Amino acid sequence: MQKSLFDALDSNDTLDIEDALIGFNAITVTFSKDTQTLIDYANRQIYQDILTIEENNNHSREILIFSFLIAILLIIYSIYKFSGLNSRLKTQLKRTKHAEKDLKNAQS
Repeated sequence: MQKSLFDALDSNDTLDIEDALIGFNAITVTFSKDTQTLIDYANRQIYQDILTIEENNNHSREILIFSFLIAILLIIYSIYKFSGLNSRLKTQLKRTKHAEKDLKNAQS
């Protein structure tokens, strides 16, 4: 198309120049429409990808919150169990000390 436009300019034939410009314009318009179609398609695709990412983000957020709650509950349960074990250990230690005292008193 560019060559025919240059040929028309070289020949100084106004009819050829007009025809070449009309053809060049038609190609430019078609190219612009095709470009706009591609841009629209890309925008739709990007929008769909963004929606998918948002859905995945929301799902991940829910899983993360649930995981933190479970972790907190496990920590609280572990502290409760350790506290109970510590209490029973103290009780056993007191009994052992009393039993040692009683044994020493009995041996004396």
